[in-house]
Amino acid sequence: MGLDKRDIRLIGNLYWNQCAGVWVDGQISDEVSVMKGVRQGCILSPLQYLFKKNFPGCSRRKEPRCEGEWSSCNNIRYGYDTVLLTTSLADLQGLLDSVAAESSATNRPVFPNLEAMTSNGSLG
Repeated sequence: MGLDKRDIRLIGNLYWNQCAGVWVDGQISDEVSVMKGVRQGCILSPLQYLFKKNFPGCSRRKEPRCEGEWSSCNNIRYGYDTVLLTTSLADLQGLLDSVAAESSATNRPVFPNLEAMTSNGSLG
């Protein structure tokens, strides 16, 4: 690909060991590790996004992960990275059913990077 070791080290320093919190109703959650995706606002982000889209399946994490306490949220926006926050598995299933129904009705696919979390960190 034409990158030398200094370029690779620079990219690694930008993206390795990132943490993020979720802002809900004026409160921010505990930090969680960012295991995929690209940093918003970074000039490399669009290039990395296109590279990943051209090679589906590379660095894709199958199992969900969450830590800490979460507030409930019922306002879903369609975007590349979407997080659903619920307080129970039943509420989570209801939200997923709503997303699937809305997606089907508006002909917008549910994105494969959807993350789902409950307030206690359990998904069953």
